[in-house]
Amino acid sequence: MKLLKHVVAAVAALSILTSCSVMQGLVANAGSAGNSTGNAIATIYNIFKSTGGIDLSNITTLINLGKILTGATGAGGEIGHMHVEDAEEEACGCKNKGCLEQYASATGIARLANRRLAKDDTPSALRGGEVTAKTVFDAVKEGDALAIEVAEQFGEYLGKGLALVAAVVNPEIFVIGGGACAIISSFLAVLIMIRYPLAHMADDGWLPAGFRKKSAEGYPFVSYLLVYVVALIPILTGMNVDSAISMLMIPTMLINAYLNVACVTIPRKYPEQFARRAVRAPLWLFDLCSVLGGVCALIIAFTLFKDLTAKDAVVAVCVVVFPLIFSAIALRRGSVSAKTLAADRERIVAEALAEE
Repeated sequence: MKLLKHVVAAVAALSILTSCSVMQGLVANAGSAGNSTGNAIATIYNIFKSTGGIDLSNITTLINLGKILTGATGAGGEIGHMHVEDAEEEACGCKNKGCLEQYASATGIARLANRRLAKDDTPSALRGGEVTAKTVFDAVKEGDALAIEVAEQFGEYLGKGLALVAAVVNPEIFVIGGGACAIISSFLAVLIMIRYPLAHMADDGWLPAGFRKKSAEGYPFVSYLLVYVVALIPILTGMNVDSAISMLMIPTMLINAYLNVACVTIPRKYPEQFARRAVRAPLWLFDLCSVLGGVCALIIAFTLFKDLTAKDAVVAVCVVVFPLIFSAIALRRGSVSAKTLAADRERIVAEALAEE
């Protein structure tokens, strides 16, 4: 999605303009960021609200040496009212024209969409209903060309505004919080969740030998680097971030389903340990909960899959099938020993039982 590219480009531009690190994070309020003792920090809080839009008015905070810069009259940090468009004819709430808030806000996005709808008869899911920032971005997720055009225009204004702030404030850190970051954070959280399994897979021989490389301190940097390379795929390909999250969550849910159902065998294999369980539920209830957990995981996987486009659904299937194929090849070639894996499993179980 080009909107994501615009935001990433803006963040990259900030790094170049300010010669400093740039990070995205979620700040609960201005006070949480006010603990900084470094140079100026430009904080834009709640970039995307539940409406799917932005409200830059009265939420932008400039912090220097741990103190909020309020300005001479307390109006410091009102970047929503920076002038970014000379051709604007409608007045902003501040009575000026062409303010960033007129384009980078929930109402601004709706205004951009309505203007685009009135321009010609281009088909769009936005026609015939209420146009809001949320409906615009919902349409973007469905690949609506007109909505994507509006989102790109919004992204250009936002990127321009952020670059202007960076040039003036020269921040040490630029913090962007809110739902947009939450989506990306969800994607990265899923990736981070698979870092450790990837490292263990490399040690067991499932991945090429290069992935077993570690630093002198034992850090599996190659396996972890793969996680961040994968994180670039939605940005470089324009893939919908929601779809990318689904593609990673589907195999995770399938594994979860298997593990839940496999829990049914635990009381039979380890009756003594089961007898000392903390929750004194009967065996039939334990079995039922295990099976229901597996069913719920399958329902989640199915729900995620059915909402994908045809192209993304094919990719999701490949994400599930290819690892199975490569695993079978690894076992057949002997790069992974089934006997060694079984022995390791028994060793881990024995260590766990010994720790009781």
